[in-house]
Amino acid sequence: MKKSMVIFFLILLSSAANAVDSKQCKKEFKLTGNMDKSFTEITPNAWNKMLPKIWQDKGGHFLVRIKEKDRGQAAGIYTPSDLQSFVMNGTLKSSSQANRFDIEVTHGKLYKVIFDLNTVSKKCELVTFIITSP
Repeated sequence: MKKSMVIFFLILLSSAANAVDSKQCKKEFKLTGNMDKSFTEITPNAWNKMLPKIWQDKGGHFLVRIKEKDRGQAAGIYTPSDLQSFVMNGTLKSSSQANRFDIEVTHGKLYKVIFDLNTVSKKCELVTFIITSP
């Protein structure tokens, strides 16, 4: 085998080893900081510091949505602790869009944390929180 082929193979293996997958995203959703503080009191900067290294709220859209009375609060999510429990106890599902996943909980209605896998940054990116009919 040529030296360039060996180097290419090692780079390919290294990339695969560092890739993040949806199960890892769910498993590593462990927030830090004041977990009992109301979402209404959490700033975007504080929120970003609470997220694990492999997670990001790209653009802050998720935080805005989870703070809404008819979204997060309607699902019983008032604090980061509530959200962490939701994610850990929810069911991971693939979406019809490439690299998009849902973490779902059904309590009369269907509640979803939607996130993307960014294959370039190797991050789990929070997209939004929605409520639909089951």
